[in-house]
Amino acid sequence: MTKPPRKKKHQFKALQKNQPLQQNGRQNSGNGQHPLEKRNTKQSFCKETSFGLSPAIQAWFEQSIHTLLDRMRQKGKIATPEQMKKAHQMIHELSTCSDTKGIRFTGAALHQLYYETKFARRGKLLYSVLAAIITHPSCVSLRSSVWMPLVGFSTTPLRVMSVGGGPGTDASGLVWIAREHLGFLKFHPKIMCYLMDNETSWKRHEAIINQLFAPHVQAVFTPGDVCQPISHDKNRHVLPIAAEVDLFIFSYVCHETSSQSCASDLMFYRDLSQTAKPGAVFLFLDVMGHSLQHFGAISGAMKEACPLMQLHDIRGTILQSFPSQIAIQCKK
Repeated sequence: MTKPPRKKKHQFKALQKNQPLQQNGRQNSGNGQHPLEKRNTKQSFCKETSFGLSPAIQAWFEQSIHTLLDRMRQKGKIATPEQMKKAHQMIHELSTCSDTKGIRFTGAALHQLYYETKFARRGKLLYSVLAAIITHPSCVSLRSSVWMPLVGFSTTPLRVMSVGGGPGTDASGLVWIAREHLGFLKFHPKIMCYLMDNETSWKRHEAIINQLFAPHVQAVFTPGDVCQPISHDKNRHVLPIAAEVDLFIFSYVCHETSSQSCASDLMFYRDLSQTAKPGAVFLFLDVMGHSLQHFGAISGAMKEACPLMQLHDIRGTILQSFPSQIAIQCKK
């Protein structure tokens, strides 16, 4: 029996060429499955670094990592080999035995390792997801229902909250979105990004992050805890801001905090769905497959708390080829 031809693994190049992604000759499977369906990882990208980004973007990320590490050296914050060994072990635990409990990102070693391994990877991922929504033919519906309402008549900076994004790794992807797709906004910064995180030691990097992001993006560290209700004292800085945010980004935070957030009946997500303004967008990126069940629980909890929440169907779009579980919700 003749085997069917193997699918190409580098379909993301279609984004750079502005070509539609072909999925078995159809744009939507129409199979009645839920939009948060499990995907075959063999049909997805195997390497998060294979985004086909321009040399200028690649160079900016590499230079930014060097700048961050140099600043840590200048402040005497570079870890010893023994500390780095322990940090590697903790990061390994984050993807195994601690994958739903998280770890404390305290200390120079973990900060150094996180910037070395995650700054470019997470930033490129967010940039690529948003760029696909903005430019790819398969995302026309998402562009009109998700992106254009955010920026179409904007007279103030786009307000973004990166939940669990204290290091600024995810927000780094916003810099090139602002450069390439928000040029029509005649003010700076074009994006105001609140880096919400329960680990307050990330705030020490706020100044250098803003130097790297300027003038397009301004980052403001905002302490907060996704495992507690918004009314909790830990979220006293989040509550006044949440009602003004246009885009909430949950990048690789939902799954690793799922044990504690479920223990609180997902109250942060319930509260946020009620507090957010109409038109607010919620973008979720997380571990392929493993985060699917928790995504469903979060979506259900937000819809239960606020019937105006709408889950967007990304089937038939290039987003299904990304190396992450992706979900997009909006408040109507």
